[in-house]
Amino acid sequence: RLRELVERSAEALGGRVIVTDAGGRILADSAGPGLVGDDYGDRPEVATALDGENAQGRRESESLGEELLFTAAPVLQNGATVGAVRATQSVAAVNDAVRDDVLVLIGAGGMALLLGIGVAWVLAGFLTRPLESLTNTARRVAAGDLEARAPQRGSREQRQVAAAFNEMTTRLQGVLEAQREFVANASHQLRTPLTGLRLRLEAAGDVSSDPAVRQELRAAEDEVERLAALLANLLVLAREGQDRPEPEAVDLEHIALDA
Repeated sequence: RLRELVERSAEALGGRVIVTDAGGRILADSAGPGLVGDDYGDRPEVATALDGENAQGRRESESLGEELLFTAAPVLQNGATVGAVRATQSVAAVNDAVRDDVLVLIGAGGMALLLGIGVAWVLAGFLTRPLESLTNTARRVAAGDLEARAPQRGSREQRQVAAAFNEMTTRLQGVLEAQREFVANASHQLRTPLTGLRLRLEAAGDVSSDPAVRQELRAAEDEVERLAALLANLLVLAREGQDRPEPEAVDLEHIALDA
């Protein structure tokens, strides 16, 4: 039973375990029965354990030709030392195990880092895509496309921003359309009386023989022309940003008859 115990302990430890009696002779050795009965009482760590104290450290093994880590403890019965237990491990083996553990930790850390970068990339895309859509829509609106609307997606705050932007664009579209309609209607409505006024001034100039009156009438005609040019500019402003209609053929004879 003692031999089975030291073998299981050595396997779990990854080293060698021996048990000695009170005289330092080996009772059980995980390395095999070949050294059972040998006297290990002269080993410093075993001697310390047989004196009732724990011993731990490292030393060079002449028989193995390598440095060992050792731990020795006394076996007590009713307060008296009846034997010792010593466990040894190769320093090189321990260093190899530590190095393997470090490599495993580095690998796990690298995998965690890659996973974190992947998650961050996905999360960043999820957060920035709605903002990119909003930016593109804002540029389309700035270019004159007042029908453009931002898609309402993403987080609740992003959807609220998109909804507010769409509401603002709708109101802006309504204001600009009302302004254009007003300017266009006003310009069209003023063209007719201006044309009539110009014709009346021309007629008055034809029937007047007073040079001073004719000069004033020509000055009045010039002012009417300037006002007509201003109305033409207002019509151009009203059509600003609108798509030009496709040209189409018209019946000039019919238009002339209507005129």
